[in-house]
Amino acid sequence: MSVWGYSEFSILLKQHPDTRNGFWIDTNILVSATYDSDKYHDDSAAFIEQILAEKIPIFCNVNIRAEFLEVHRRILFSEAILDFERQCSKSLLPLALSNALSKFRNKYERRLKEKPDETPLKLSETEIKDFKLAMIKIIGREKDLWSELCDDRIGSKISEIWQGTESALGLNFLTLRKEDNDRHLVARPEWEGVTDLISKQGLSSSDAMIVNMFLSSKFMVIASSDSDIGLTISRLNINEKHCILPDEIVEKF
Repeated sequence: MSVWGYSEFSILLKQHPDTRNGFWIDTNILVSATYDSDKYHDDSAAFIEQILAEKIPIFCNVNIRAEFLEVHRRILFSEAILDFERQCSKSLLPLALSNALSKFRNKYERRLKEKPDETPLKLSETEIKDFKLAMIKIIGREKDLWSELCDDRIGSKISEIWQGTESALGLNFLTLRKEDNDRHLVARPEWEGVTDLISKQGLSSSDAMIVNMFLSSKFMVIASSDSDIGLTISRLNINEKHCILPDEIVEKF
């Protein structure tokens, strides 16, 4: 069996004791565990606590950190813009910006009402850029409206959430330095592996880089909260490569 539910953690360790040498951790479980409103927050946070309780080292790399920061950037700017929409006087804003704010609020509230158990709606990259272009044109006494939003509502939150996550989980960074190659890799990851995962499994480029590093490593387990990661590991069916996910996701396979 290559795909396991969080509830099967102890069985996985018993059947494959070498998994204790370290878990490769996917971005999605890190986001789930650090974002209170994520659908899998409670499950992921509790599961990571189990890993730490077993004193199993957790590994990631710069790709995972970059994707983690990007997801939290979208979360924080979505929340900041919603806070701004709630507190501002939209009648004083340009009509296009006022309408865009109301539209996002309505979509966000509709998602909460129709799918209360799902992760709240986040702005897309295009939507964030559109708000930035609109708000940067509104100049106040000292700075434009976008700069005010960044300074007042974002501040140092992004760096603090990564630093807190890294410290709390004792994350170990895997690099391509020779000492890491010798200890943790069976082969140097190649771009052909990434493009194969994209073209043959339909993974996003960021997920493909993460999975490719896992497949090139000596680690036996990748922990995730993303069905696409689990489905890929299941389809590849590589001996001694496992994925562990929330039970709700595994039940759908």
